[in-house]
Amino acid sequence: MQIPYGFGLSPEEFNIKNKEVATAAKVLFCSGEKEDRMKAAYELGKEGSNAAVEVLVLALFQEEEKGVREEIIRSLGWIKRPDALEPLIQASLTDSEADVREKAIWALGMLKNKKALSALIISLSDPDIHVRREACWALAKIKSSETFDTLYQVLAYDPEPTVRKMAVWTLGELFEEYNIPNAQNLLPILNDPNSLVRRELVWVLGKYPSPEAIPIFSEALSLSLTSTFTPCPFNPLPFVCPLPLATLICGFESSTIPFTLNE
Repeated sequence: MQIPYGFGLSPEEFNIKNKEVATAAKVLFCSGEKEDRMKAAYELGKEGSNAAVEVLVLALFQEEEKGVREEIIRSLGWIKRPDALEPLIQASLTDSEADVREKAIWALGMLKNKKALSALIISLSDPDIHVRREACWALAKIKSSETFDTLYQVLAYDPEPTVRKMAVWTLGELFEEYNIPNAQNLLPILNDPNSLVRRELVWVLGKYPSPEAIPIFSEALSLSLTSTFTPCPFNPLPFVCPLPLATLICGFESSTIPFTLNE
């Protein structure tokens, strides 16, 4: 059964041999109740066959209710069949609702298909914060070395701290797979204005220890402040450390502490 999605076909116009899929398809296309259509999309996700995927894809581009589209995409994400890749990419880039775009990006992460990388990189420029953050998460699921430079760009230019924090977390997931290339690119994160982003970097480097991380810690230790010392809570480094590094790790904010690197 080949169904070109978006062409306005109805269940009666194609043959569905699977009785469960046929029943759910009838509800999905013909019921006037949003809750019934959402339940039908859920049931198709549980059924998981090729026929279920084709019905879900067709319904995705005919459904007007945002909540039903989200449930359709959730089912496609759980089924994880490659047939859904292109429709999910289209939804992630073109749907008018940010929540639907975000859900489509989640589903692309679940598919873990590197053909989605270009679309996810585009989504990093989406006007919605949650969409951009989800795109970082999806890149972590796909794990491609091609995305390092893109994530560094996010850290340099995205105005939203939660997106930058997720980008650091994603880098950590990539470090698990590819070690830490170009560690010098991480140094600017030590100057991030948000303490949660700085703390995420230290946490990530501690979780995935590597010789490449040593210059980062050395640079952090060279942060300028006098002789005020405090026990360092970062377990992999069991020594006392200057207050600026404790500030970096713990996230204490103070206008009296300059957060710049020594030349």
